[in-house]
Parts: sequence; structure tokens; C-alpha cells
Amino acid sequence: MVRQAANSLCLAALSWLATGCSDGSDQTLLLPPDLPGVAEGTPAFLGFPERAEDWADSPRLLSQTLGFEDLASLRPSRGLLPYAVQSPLFSDGAGKQRWLALPSGTKIGFSETGAWTYPEGTVFVKQFDMALDERHPEQLRRLETRFLVAASGGSFYGLSYVWNAEQTDAELSRDGHDEVLQIVGADGTPRAQTYSFPAQADCARCHSNVAGGALGPRTAQLNGEFEYTGGDGEPFIANQLAIWGQLGFFDRPVAGAGRLSAYPRLSDLRDPTQPVEQRIRSYWDSNCSMCHNADSPIPSWDARYSTKLERQGLLDAESYAGPRSDGLRLIVPGDPDRSLMVLRSSSTDPRLRMPPLLRNAVDTEYVELLRSWIASLPAR
Repeated sequence: MVRQAANSLCLAALSWLATGCSDGSDQTLLLPPDLPGVAEGTPAFLGFPERAEDWADSPRLLSQTLGFEDLASLRPSRGLLPYAVQSPLFSDGAGKQRWLALPSGTKIGFSETGAWTYPEGTVFVKQFDMALDERHPEQLRRLETRFLVAASGGSFYGLSYVWNAEQTDAELSRDGHDEVLQIVGADGTPRAQTYSFPAQADCARCHSNVAGGALGPRTAQLNGEFEYTGGDGEPFIANQLAIWGQLGFFDRPVAGAGRLSAYPRLSDLRDPTQPVEQRIRSYWDSNCSMCHNADSPIPSWDARYSTKLERQGLLDAESYAGPRSDGLRLIVPGDPDRSLMVLRSSSTDPRLRMPPLLRNAVDTEYVELLRSWIASLPAR
């Protein structure tokens, strides 16, 4: 279950009643007549430029944007709805918070398995934080705040605001840069870890039109529970698709009649209650499918969860660059040491690593799970 506290300002009226199951099946939600900051009053573009080519005219400082009412507490402005995804993108160990600003009176184009479509002026906000002492994971350093804007003409553009050393504000990053973080591990061992802040141009490499622009918010990622905080300060857990549907965010009904339980649902890699293959394939969908899909110009495998494993072009498949002299294939069932997927996922070499952009650390939990899963596959 995804658990994340929503700010009480955006959901001040969220002390309402839910009936039905909390496992993602049918839910009937009794929404309040006035849900401030969610159903009404959200300005398109949040003050950012309407055209992607004008991104440089964005406010220089985070405090000058319309994203947050209070930076010290990171309280988002009226009109931002918090959400979480079932299978997060690995970002070198950084933790994330997410919000959506949907312009008033507009609708999201819903799709069961494909990318959703968003009206112009929709803005996604994502906060990146890192625990510099993993013995105290609650003590976080704010790294960057990203905005993804659905621009006029159907394109998207991204912005990154990098937090200053005093943690009082963040400044728009244009060219991107690396910073070496000094981190103390959970066992007390210090290490130096590079964190890459994206250049503005980097955003389009993943958030492309082929990938659907916005990568996280889609059916399989939001078909799960989220812990909100109601106006009375009490936690409230409900399925996110049901919430968004009853708020009128979608262009068609999505809840009821068994729909939620019939929709696809990704699983967190670190959820031991789910089958290993389900967790691995969910991880591919969130970390790889923006480039590796049937519509991509890259002739390779298909990472989308909606594609069955036997049709993903992985098992005993050659690299799209052709046969390798070392004989490695993408996945060799029963042999992780001869599987290129393991090699690329275990490397931080820019010439070899996957994903290739902004990754400087290895997701060791994923690599270990991938190796054990491949080893369990019957050899062909």
C-alpha cells in the first residue's frame, strides 16, 4: 500500500465517507460539496509559459512560482492534488512527493492501458529529497523541485529548480550539473555519491510525445491506495482512480461495476506480498518503457507492462545492436551471468548503464531480485 500524507490545506474538506473495499475494487465515495483547491479554482499553467519554446521565461526562483504557498513546510498551493505511483522510478535513492494541478473545467483523456492525455495547462510537480544520514531517514535534504507542463500545441516541457545550501529556496536550472553528496549509510559507513541535476533539455528525452509526455500518472500506476489527511487531521485511505474519477477529472466513468479491480495495477519492487515476476515487470514499465516500447524509434524490446512477457522481446534475444562477442543476450533464462539486462543494470558506466540518463547509483535491490528471477526461469 502506498502511504503518503497529503497536506491538509489542499484537502481541507477531505473528511468524507468511503464504503466498499480498500483493496482497489469497487468503491463508492461520498465527496463533500466543496473540495477547495481540487475541484475548482486551479489556474492553467500555474503561471508558467504556455509555449514550450518560452520555458526560459519561467520564474527564476521557486518562491516566485505558484507551486507552493509556503516553502519552509513545502505546503503546495491551492489547486495541487497529491498522488503517488505504484512502482516509482529509481532516482539514485532519492525520495519523492508528487502533485497534480489540473486546470478547472478540463478533463483527462482516460485509457486503460495506454498513456493518458492531458489538457493544455496541466502541471505536474515532483519534489526530490535525499537522506544524507540513512540512520535517520526522516532527516532529508531537499535536492530539486521539478515541474512538467502540458504546453500549448500538445507538447510538454520540464523545469528543475535546485535548492540552495540553506534550504530556503530553489533556482531554475538551465544547463544541469552534478553534485557529490556525502552520505552516511545505514550501517554508519560514509560514501560519496554523485547526484545529477538535469538540464532543461534532458526532460524531453524521457517525457517525449512517443512516451505520452507525463510518465507516472496512468491507470496501472494510480490503481492503488493513497493515504490522505482529512480536514480533521485523520488519515484516510482510498483508491486514487476512484478519487480522481469522482472528482470529475476523467472524460469517462472509471469506477464502479467492477472496473477498478479489472484495470491493470503495477506492484512496488519492494513489496514481498507480490509475485517476483509482477514486481520485475512493473519496474521495467516505470523505469524503461519511456524509451523501450513498440512506438519508439529505438529497435529494441518492449518494456510496457501491458505487453506479455513472451512478446517483450527479451528471452534469449540478441541486443538490438547485434550479436555480442561475449555471447550475452538480453535475458538468458536460468543464467543471470550471461544476461545483458543484469550487466547494464549493475553498471554505472555511462557507456553501458541502463537507464542511461541521470543514474549514478545501482539499485541493488532490483539487481538482486532480477538475478534471482532469471536464475529461476527454466533454461531453453
